[in-house]
Amino acid sequence: MPYNTSRGKLIMREYGRHVQEMVEYVAQIEDPKMRNERIQMIIELMGTINPHLRNVDDFRHKLYDHIYIMADYNIDIESPYPKPEREIIERKPDPLPYPHHKLSFKHYGKNIERMMEKAKTFEEKEKQQLYLQYLANYMKLVHNNWNKENVSDEIIREDLKVLSKGELELAPDADIQQYRVNNRNQRDNDRPRHGGKGKNFRGPKHNSGGGRSNNQNRNFKRK
Repeated sequence: MPYNTSRGKLIMREYGRHVQEMVEYVAQIEDPKMRNERIQMIIELMGTINPHLRNVDDFRHKLYDHIYIMADYNIDIESPYPKPEREIIERKPDPLPYPHHKLSFKHYGKNIERMMEKAKTFEEKEKQQLYLQYLANYMKLVHNNWNKENVSDEIIREDLKVLSKGELELAPDADIQQYRVNNRNQRDNDRPRHGGKGKNFRGPKHNSGGGRSNNQNRNFKRK
């Protein structure tokens, strides 16, 4: 029994080796009519193996392209679609440029520096200070998460000034607070349970109207 390591390269794994061998066999048939009939059968089989392709626009066009790819573009069939070009199908995308930015403070990230540049565009001082207040609060949260200890407001003010290249400064009376982004314990306590009642909800200990109490039930059973 031959191993797959000794066989040829499997071009499209989603169809398996048997479909690829059938395509290679049909490509060698000399009779054009028989060759096209066999291709139609393989097209139907490929659509059955991958039913998700039926939800794709022009899925039969995609199946014909896969036939050409598995045949290494060396097959002559009557296709309702143009033959795909190897240069277009196998063309590699252009490499994306890797960003090379020198960060003043890595724990703040590049977005903070971009937001600093955005803050410089505000003409209204009140709006600018409000924007800087939010930035300082977030910087304190990030700094504490990175350093695992509380940081003083003076350090945040100085870092903000350095990141803005000395052009921005937080107001002296601004109170820098650390906002918690996610408080899971508090959310779990507030989540309704057992018919919409909270975790700390306690039902009434005594019956209120209509029903018998526990002592009444015992006396009723004795009678």
